[in-house]
Amino acid sequence: MPSKILFKIDGKEKGKEKEKEYILKEIYISDEEISAKESLLTLAAKNDITISNFCNGMGKCGRCKVIVDLKEQEKLDLNKEVLSKVLKQEQILKGYLLACLAFPKNNSNIEVIVPSESIESKYEVLSGKAVEIKRYKEISGDAGVVIDIGTTTVASYLVDLASKDVVDSEGSYNGQVRFGADVMTRMNYIFENNNGAQALQDAIVSTINTHLRKFSERKKFQKISKIVASGNTVMTYLFLKKNPLEIRDSACDNPNFKKPYIVKGRDVNLKYGAEDADIYCVAGLGSYVGGDITSDIIISKIFNEDKICLVIDVGTNGEIALGNKEWLAVCATSAGPAFEGGEVRCGMRAMNGAIDRIKINNNGGEVIYRVIGNDLPKGICGSGLIILIAELMRNKLIDTTGKFNRKLNSERIRKSKFYEEQGQEVYEYVVVSHLETESKEDITLNEKDLENLKYTKAAIFSGANTLLRNTGVKSDEISQIFIAGGFGNFLDLESAILVGLFPDVEREKYKFIGNGSLDGAYKQLIDDNAKKTAEGLALNVTYVDLSKDGNFVDEYSNALYFPHSRLDLFPTWKNFELGIEKTETEVKKEDKKEEKGLVKAEKKEEKAIAKAEEKPKQEELEKTETDIVVGDKRQVEILKKSKMYRIDGFKIEADKLEVEM
Repeated sequence: MPSKILFKIDGKEKGKEKEKEYILKEIYISDEEISAKESLLTLAAKNDITISNFCNGMGKCGRCKVIVDLKEQEKLDLNKEVLSKVLKQEQILKGYLLACLAFPKNNSNIEVIVPSESIESKYEVLSGKAVEIKRYKEISGDAGVVIDIGTTTVASYLVDLASKDVVDSEGSYNGQVRFGADVMTRMNYIFENNNGAQALQDAIVSTINTHLRKFSERKKFQKISKIVASGNTVMTYLFLKKNPLEIRDSACDNPNFKKPYIVKGRDVNLKYGAEDADIYCVAGLGSYVGGDITSDIIISKIFNEDKICLVIDVGTNGEIALGNKEWLAVCATSAGPAFEGGEVRCGMRAMNGAIDRIKINNNGGEVIYRVIGNDLPKGICGSGLIILIAELMRNKLIDTTGKFNRKLNSERIRKSKFYEEQGQEVYEYVVVSHLETESKEDITLNEKDLENLKYTKAAIFSGANTLLRNTGVKSDEISQIFIAGGFGNFLDLESAILVGLFPDVEREKYKFIGNGSLDGAYKQLIDDNAKKTAEGLALNVTYVDLSKDGNFVDEYSNALYFPHSRLDLFPTWKNFELGIEKTETEVKKEDKKEEKGLVKAEKKEEKAIAKAEEKPKQEELEKTETDIVVGDKRQVEILKKSKMYRIDGFKIEADKLEVEM
């Protein structure tokens, strides 16, 4: 007799007595699955039941909580030692366990309740400024789909190919998160498991097919004839059934990483009208820099700019581009999923129930917060976490290393009971009392969380600073900074700079482009010139391999503080610490003085140059064939002194690409 599991997925409350309404899903388990010791988490995922998990099923994150009657638990093999370290005793007595540490035995019929806190809810797909979603429109013929395959999340658009309008969107966690939070842990999973690559490919295809199924249920179309997918190199390889160990073992400039891939939908097991679709995977720029940053560059158009620009894609795999129409340098840094809901106990995606705005008053005693959807708070999303750290800094509740001020007499700062039971002294700050939360548990931020958030922000900032250092570009020489990523549109810029995530430069230089990977993929779906430009970019950028760059090690170590070990890089925080808080009027006055001074200096310099150079204008304007065609002398200096190279003849303009051979 085959084993059977009835999953009861927590739904909405109904009736005056607020009884729980469950979504029921029954699955059968084969003897092979039992022999292979497949967990409740794995079995649920194989049957499109999404239970949250960020630790590769190691029982560390505590996200995959489920409830099984204490008597029924005898039908499961349980790792009780690990469970006792992750769950509270009162939870264990109520039947709570972790799905990743529970393995069904033979001939077992089990009922498993999946509580709301463990369900991966749908989140709003954050698009950029380039796309308007016209949900009211129907599709007249064939459809197109664009997909941003992120390490943590997946987002997609449905497009009417006739009108080129985006008519629907979908978003979810990447099904691969149960195998590891970042690209390195997933590649290790492949290395350690014979069927690892297939399991990861199945997971991402299942995620995408779920999006396609929902599109087909909401909109009528003849078929999906075109798909453009954009993602980092590892995600692209896993989607295409290519072994990503090639990325780890090959040279960073392997041409396989810098070309687009074209396959049919059926080649990667896509369904719901996409079987015959032509899938175009956007070209990457190097071993760990994929098509997502290529798409960001397409949307930001920095390849058209005379002045130097910086693009930062904030994600689990942080990717950064620096340059202009004359040259481009790129790098990737493993930032981790802390800003996307992982590795932080109170963390979650930006969805209903997530706290996204926080203000701390009265020396930490009062917390004012805003919740997405005006629901009871469930956790804190990435933008909320950044503001929270900034508020803790402003109120001097944490030091530069992320440790709480134990001397403060605050009821909100206390020892974490969770870690105390494990013999560790870790302090935490109570953001929201259990009396106000959906789970009836306190929402807290602890020192371990702060450590993970510090690692993430340090990886992003040090990646950008390494590019600047290697090219000799100074931060004040950057004309524009484009911020891309899922939560970019809702980021509080002042807080992000204060914690040390972004450079402390003039705020007007910053521009948020939202999900540039998704919007850039859309641009390439509807415009073949955009594809050609992307392919040209891939062949003409300099890839900086941070894993072999000594500068990165120094930069990363220096960035492991809030905001940084070098306060001269963060004058805003330095002035705050010194008690210098300038009014907006004072700042404007100083700016005007600086502008006047600069104008005088420029005129003086012009006169000196005119006097010193007594050459005819015609001779001054002549250029030899060996000259590099750049905007000014500073560009020549950067190109000569930097560690990167520039390919002769590299020129990209607007909607066309020219490479002289």
